[in-house]
Amino acid sequence: MDANIWKRVASFLHDALNEIDKEFSQANLPITSRPSLAFDIVRDTMLEVPDWKTFFISEAHGKILTIINDWYRERYGKTPKEDEDAFFSALLIHGTPFILRVPKRFKIAADEPNTIWIGWPASVQEEENPLDWIQNKDLVGGLSVGDLDTVRKEALEIANLTRSIDFDTRSLERDTDSSIAQLAGSVRTDIQSSARKLCERNDAALRSTAWDASQATEKTIKILIRRYGQTPSHSHDLPSLAQKAERLGAQTIDRNHLKRIPSGKDVTSIRYGGKITLSRAIDAYRSSLSVIQQIAFEAKPDSKSNIRAARFKLKLPPWFNFDTR
Repeated sequence: MDANIWKRVASFLHDALNEIDKEFSQANLPITSRPSLAFDIVRDTMLEVPDWKTFFISEAHGKILTIINDWYRERYGKTPKEDEDAFFSALLIHGTPFILRVPKRFKIAADEPNTIWIGWPASVQEEENPLDWIQNKDLVGGLSVGDLDTVRKEALEIANLTRSIDFDTRSLERDTDSSIAQLAGSVRTDIQSSARKLCERNDAALRSTAWDASQATEKTIKILIRRYGQTPSHSHDLPSLAQKAERLGAQTIDRNHLKRIPSGKDVTSIRYGGKITLSRAIDAYRSSLSVIQQIAFEAKPDSKSNIRAARFKLKLPPWFNFDTR
């Protein structure tokens, strides 16, 4: 299509994006996730494509993505690239928490020229090394063989939990129930905030760690209650919310993990000036990951196909510059 036609397409999409983003704003969805969600809506409701395989490697596909991304960049400014590319987690090294940036996307060069394998998996793939995702890479070089093995196992465990949470909450953000979609977006924001605060390691940050971990867990349980057709109460008491979900038919939620996450009056006290130790904040964060992973997996929308470990082999079109490193 010539430039004038693309200008008309852009104008039409801009009008649609104004309305789409109003809904995203009402649902309080993170800005970093909105362009991809908007493209999904445009693709599913506004495009008639006879051959999707051809479309995905066509110039039109790239143009539409660019129009949407540029519209969001102009509306909200440039979002941090790291937030788009990684899910933030916290990893312990010598008992001290450090940031682990778990890539949301798997990508590796394929065996044919100008082809790649790409996917958004729910677990660490065999070609990946979670040690590469430690934000402070200098730490790895100074570890003994025994410590390195311990850190590698921990990084693998944390990365698998966060990849699973990322995969399932992204699915939940697309739920037709706007309350579930809104809660899912908040879960993703809260659990990553909890990791960041934990790695700051000061008193105020540790209180925020516990609060964010509790909020993320609470919202995930409430998603599950809504999945069973019920409206959750305004309670912040995690055991009570867990009992309600289980009475509705949910799988048993691990009480050993749940009791390590402050809730109810306890978490409110911590948030507003109460003391919390580093070890307790670590327990709250780690346990929240385990609980959220279990619940989000159970609450995710049903799918006819399991693509949690799917990868796709793509031939790169000439106009697309993809870093396969």
